[in-house]
Amino acid sequence: MKKYLEAMRCEFKFHLNYRLNLFFGVSYHPIMLLVYYFLWTFIYRAGGSIGNYSLGGMLIYYLITGLLGMFVPIFAYYTMTENIKKGDLIFFLTRPLDFLGYYYFVILTGCLIWSMSAIIVSLPFILWWRNILIFPCINGMLKGLIFTIIAFNMALTLGFILNLLTFFIGDPFGISGFYDFLISLLGGWVLPLDVLPGFIQYLPFKYLYYIPARAFMNYPISLTKELPTAMLWLVFFFAVIRFMWIMGIKKYEAFGG
Repeated sequence: MKKYLEAMRCEFKFHLNYRLNLFFGVSYHPIMLLVYYFLWTFIYRAGGSIGNYSLGGMLIYYLITGLLGMFVPIFAYYTMTENIKKGDLIFFLTRPLDFLGYYYFVILTGCLIWSMSAIIVSLPFILWWRNILIFPCINGMLKGLIFTIIAFNMALTLGFILNLLTFFIGDPFGISGFYDFLISLLGGWVLPLDVLPGFIQYLPFKYLYYIPARAFMNYPISLTKELPTAMLWLVFFFAVIRFMWIMGIKKYEAFGG
């Protein structure tokens, strides 16, 4: 475990050394919040609406999903693909360091830093919108945190699957644009899922943005229903990762010195 904690420490130092990159990386979040504010204010004042959401409900929904976007690593870490392509994976295979375990803790560290930074830059909007926002109660906060942890792990498994495709098709990021759009749409980042066709609710992607956001907004989320379903999807994705890893290692070749 010490080696993974050391990896987390190194990742933390890396982000501190590149603070300007971190700043510009999270600065788009308040810009998007400003765009959402003017867009939805115009729509609601013109008599429009979306589903059963009030103006404050829409703003808090996009505030939460925006913050979740900083925490859920749907692409995992691009260096995973580079390690496999360039043969650097051999350094993990010849050392007592699990490749996926290493990246799990490294990505967790990065996501915590990025999400905390995003929360800080979002504080002015929270104060500005405090009279119309829907703040979570204790029960909503607990459920939201539970599903945020699930969202992180589910996004990470999807990101691992995407990167492990390198074993079979080469660089998988040719499909990254379609993958990003699909995850954003089916996960609830683009629009709340309850205004989209009902079959989308049966897909696992709702646990990335939609379910955590609804939980934080105090909507009734059944833990006895949603939690076991989410865990089953996680088990399935972990099984896919395990299968891809075993098959990928069997055909893996590394050259160079």
